[in-house]
Amino acid sequence: MKKKNLKKSTKQKINSPKALGEDHYEYLHGYSSTEQKRLFEQAQFYEQSVYEDIDWPKGALQILEPGCGVGAQSDILMRRFPQLNLSCVDRSPEQLKTAQKYHQKNMKQGRVKFYKGEATELPLGESSHDGAFVCYLLEHVPKPAEVLAEIHRVLKPGAKIYCTEVFNAAFYLAPYAPATLKYYFEFNDHQWETGGNPFMGAHLGSLLSDAGFKQIQTKMIYFQLDKRTPKQRTEHCNFFLKLLESASPELLKTKRVTPSLIKEVKNEWVKAANDPDSILFYSMIQASAVAL
Repeated sequence: MKKKNLKKSTKQKINSPKALGEDHYEYLHGYSSTEQKRLFEQAQFYEQSVYEDIDWPKGALQILEPGCGVGAQSDILMRRFPQLNLSCVDRSPEQLKTAQKYHQKNMKQGRVKFYKGEATELPLGESSHDGAFVCYLLEHVPKPAEVLAEIHRVLKPGAKIYCTEVFNAAFYLAPYAPATLKYYFEFNDHQWETGGNPFMGAHLGSLLSDAGFKQIQTKMIYFQLDKRTPKQRTEHCNFFLKLLESASPELLKTKRVTPSLIKEVKNEWVKAANDPDSILFYSMIQASAVAL
């Protein structure tokens, strides 16, 4: 039975006015070699948390990874699930070039294929894949509902999708860090105004439902770091600062922040990383669903 084409009927329900009706969007973190390296570090840093509940049936599987970027998550997927092959799609030539260079061996073995294309128009056949993995993609796109509807199109009936996205509303740093809060507001506001959604995790359940998925489950992946885990707290403080700094070139260019504010932010995070009473709390949200 042929699947109903959900893509045409799915409306864009969330995002900034600028994003509506536009395919263009900006990647807040840029495409520098430093940023590409950070993406590999990020994938490894959050591997245990992101992959804890991810599983697919045994046997040879063809898995879709839209928004694959530099192939950092692809590397983890193939290592953790030796039975699967990947179809990786990304719109950025810079990211794909890095991914193809990194995955030369996997490409020769036929375990991964890279495609240049938009997530709203995947260059793949209908009902051709056994599952999908989406990670930190939907927060950056202006039409997340259309992306999920398109993913639904290429999945076989019964195929499972996993989506992991940020939820930047759940953030707390102590000691009180006013410069960080100012910077974080501009960080989130810039992403919103350029077509993204820094609170995407909270929308996953509704978006998956609109795209035709069933058996939807969501869970919060949260990090509560305090004096009980001092080593992990320091590691997360240092890593989170890197995340914030990765947006500095774009935020400076658009005059949302100043060099002096960035300096204050760094000082607050250095203090937090070394303060025995500091607290860091932030979260992501992961959803799973089935294409029926």
